[in-house]
Amino acid sequence: MCCIEFLNVFVENEEHCDFVKLREAVLRTNVDALRERTHRVLYEAYRRERLRAMKVGDGDTGPKMMEAFAQKQREFIDEMTNKDKILREEFVARVNKKEEEMKRREELVSCYFSFLFFFF
Repeated sequence: MCCIEFLNVFVENEEHCDFVKLREAVLRTNVDALRERTHRVLYEAYRRERLRAMKVGDGDTGPKMMEAFAQKQREFIDEMTNKDKILREEFVARVNKKEEEMKRREELVSCYFSFLFFFF
């Protein structure tokens, strides 16, 4: 809604203006160009950032690109292997702790029952 000192104009109301029809016509005729430009701009920005993060230049292709990719893949595999090893160690430690706790409780229960059976 646009406000002028003495007048309110509802741009979405077709009785007041043809803005809705104009907007639809402009979008309808330019939607492909808009979609293509948006894709190009967003994709290129994303691609540029990914290449920069991989420390590869924008014009680098071929062997250097494949070497960078292989290096990143090796780093990722090493990182995942280390995380897996750490998680397994933590899991084993938790299991051992629970087993010790269960043994301790089992001993307490057996002592309790032997005490009860001793007096009865």
